[in-house]
Amino acid sequence: MAAGIEVSLSKSKIFFFNTNIAIQRNISRIVGFQRDRIQSKYLRVLLIDKPLNKIVWELVINKLQDKTQKWTSRSLNLAGRLVLTKFVLQSIPIFMVSTLPALKGAMKQRISIQRDFLWCKGKENKKWALVAWEKICKPKTHGDLGLDDLEVLNKVLGAKLWWRWIKDSDAPWAQIWNLKYENNWQDNDRIRMFRIIKGSHIWNKAWENRSIAQKNSF
Repeated sequence: MAAGIEVSLSKSKIFFFNTNIAIQRNISRIVGFQRDRIQSKYLRVLLIDKPLNKIVWELVINKLQDKTQKWTSRSLNLAGRLVLTKFVLQSIPIFMVSTLPALKGAMKQRISIQRDFLWCKGKENKKWALVAWEKICKPKTHGDLGLDDLEVLNKVLGAKLWWRWIKDSDAPWAQIWNLKYENNWQDNDRIRMFRIIKGSHIWNKAWENRSIAQKNSF
């Protein structure tokens, strides 16, 4: 109300659990939100209690495949395919990878889709990759193409979550982590936490990659 912002009814959903159907209808009518149920999406990420489920990543894989199938009908040179690979194929799953642990099988599929498109390989075109994928993913300053190494990116985004928790300790989500996982540590010491603490999939992703932040902080 203070900001003068209104809720978008078309983009908002309401979820019910163990609630009488008549009560659901009345509440939905009053607030003006459409009823929805799990599995739904938020910011293109499937809301699911099992983030390691293959179905979560199949949606991304299918989207990548749809993109490449549309592009293969065009006459694109290597430079054009490189731009599409870097700025479209590698950006589509970035939000999901920043919060969800990436399955190794899904990661291999994503790399395979990007590599095949970059080298114009398909069912009819049995072309070979001219340069190893590991070399392509090295920085341009080293004379390579500067694509993202998905395994490295997955770890870095996990470390970023950890760093944001340390630096943005006043954020609501960070305060929840403080209370849930380790409220006895001082802010300055929290980055050096060493005790193994298991929690949600987002927390586990940050915890498993915290060493990147720890090694590069003083």
